[in-house]
Amino acid sequence: MTQVIPPVLCPQSCGIIFAPVLSPTLPDGLGLLDGGPFRELRYETADLFLHDLSPHGRLFGPNEPLGNLRWLFRGVKDSSFKLVPSAFRELGTARLFATPPKMWSHLIGDADLPELPERQRNRHQYEAERRVLLAFFHAADLYGLPLPEDSQRLRKTLEREPDKNWPPVDLLSLLALAQHYGCPTRLLDWSPRSPVAAWFAASGALGFKERERPEFPPSRTDTGDNRLLVWALCEYELTLEKKLLDATRYEIEVVSAPHAGNENLHAQHGVFTLTRDHKAFLDRRPDLSALDVLLWRRHCSEKMFPQHATVIRLTLPWSQARRLLTLLARSGICSAALFPGYSGVADALWESRLLMSAAELESTRPSDEQLHADPRCLPPSRDADDRAIRPRKTRPAQARRMRTTR
Repeated sequence: MTQVIPPVLCPQSCGIIFAPVLSPTLPDGLGLLDGGPFRELRYETADLFLHDLSPHGRLFGPNEPLGNLRWLFRGVKDSSFKLVPSAFRELGTARLFATPPKMWSHLIGDADLPELPERQRNRHQYEAERRVLLAFFHAADLYGLPLPEDSQRLRKTLEREPDKNWPPVDLLSLLALAQHYGCPTRLLDWSPRSPVAAWFAASGALGFKERERPEFPPSRTDTGDNRLLVWALCEYELTLEKKLLDATRYEIEVVSAPHAGNENLHAQHGVFTLTRDHKAFLDRRPDLSALDVLLWRRHCSEKMFPQHATVIRLTLPWSQARRLLTLLARSGICSAALFPGYSGVADALWESRLLMSAAELESTRPSDEQLHADPRCLPPSRDADDRAIRPRKTRPAQARRMRTTR
């Protein structure tokens, strides 16, 4: 017995967003409540993908078991992307280490900064991140831009060489501002608003960053295997660690920053995650593991975690990205809304070239059979060469008891 969900209307939209005919409950066999923390849901239709992501959908709705938890969302254009901060990626590394210090001397007031060897030890990684943040701070201050929590204490903290507790708490708000404007940092962007994450995933899959090139929209070679991805991370993952695992090596915390003075952060309801490695001594090589890898390691070594899903990957084919972006635009989620100001409005004009017309939207409406087939749940999988995160073998219970009684 199916139930017809009424059309969703939005005061900012120009009409109906979508009205899928689907079961009021999720298909059996997804195992979201008893199948373990990691889950991957594979969708084939943008309508159901967006519906299940919404705070009123079948996953995170107020009457659903998972809806009682607080979730953070992050959207990326490719399902192969891991949760790696920009300072640890290849492009971020180039920006951190390839810029000669003399080019920043007029900003940071020190023309004698030594060259840094490329990421050999933690002290080199920390110092490279500090120099970028210091240059960002002085440039903003030089041109009279307001900076969060600016004080004499913050300025002295910026001038000091980093220790093993990098980044210090005093710099987190400044670090969040720099991250949101393109500086490579060790923060990861998230939002409690799932449509925001869906927009970044869809626009990335469609090549929106290439909007000012003559061949925009860019031609895409879609082999059928390309999929966009929205990560859903339960904050329970981050708080349980502090309650039960005081001796854990990695501490993962949610970082918020002042919305005043950062219009993009405010519009996107942005927050960040920061991973601290308590064994990251200055002369050790940096651990650049992705956040999802660290979470997987933790669940492989500890059995005190819940069986319900706490890390969910929701994927959708690139072929559905235009429809997804159009549905989001009709609900008021577009460049102009997420990047307030004239620049965002101008970007929305470029974005409109990616959207479907009303006729296209109607002609590509999924059938009832397609809707009932979504989603398909995949077991958690890791890369074949990622040996470090394979589950560790445990001793039988009898052997463990014998060892403790000796």
